[in-house]
Amino acid sequence: MKPDQTGLSASVVAFAKVFFMFLIFPRILSLRPYLYRKFLHRERASEDGETTSSQFDVVVAFLSLLVEATAVSMFGFAKNPVQLVMLFAFQVLGSGNVPALQSIAVASVDRSESGLVLSGLQIVVSIAEVGSTIGMGAILSATIVTMPWVMFVVCGGMMTIAALLLLLVRDSDRWKED
Repeated sequence: MKPDQTGLSASVVAFAKVFFMFLIFPRILSLRPYLYRKFLHRERASEDGETTSSQFDVVVAFLSLLVEATAVSMFGFAKNPVQLVMLFAFQVLGSGNVPALQSIAVASVDRSESGLVLSGLQIVVSIAEVGSTIGMGAILSATIVTMPWVMFVVCGGMMTIAALLLLLVRDSDRWKED
C-alpha cells in the first residue's frame, strides 16, 4: 500500500470502529444478562436486583483482544489491498476491548474512586502508546528488509498475552461494600 492509501485505510478503520461502537456493540451488551446466565452459569444480583458481573466484561475484553490480535498478526502476511481491507474489517470487531477494560477497572474500586481509576488507566494507555511506538518502530526498522511481518506478529502476540492475563480476573475481584 502507498502512504496515501494507508492514511485513507486508517481513516476508514477509525470510522468503522465508531460505527461499530455506537450501533453494534450496544446491541451485544444488551444481551449481557442472557449470555451471562447461559454461558457463565453464575448469576450475581446487585442490591437493586440487576444482574451484574465483571466476568462478562472479562469475556468481552478477552474475545475482543483475541480478534484484534489475530487481525494485527495477519497484517504482515496480506498480499494485496483487498486482503488488508478484509483484515481491517475483522479488526473492527475487536473494538470492544477498551470499554470492557474500563468497566473491569471501575468495577474493582469504590464508586467514589472510579474517576481516579479511569484517569490512571488513561495515563497507562498513553505511556504504552509512546512505548509501543518506539518498540515497534525499532522492530520494524530491524526487520523491514528481511521479515516485514515480524512487527505485526510481535504486536499481535503482545495483545494475546494481554488477553490471557485477563483470564486471571474473577468476580471476586469486584469492589464489595462493607
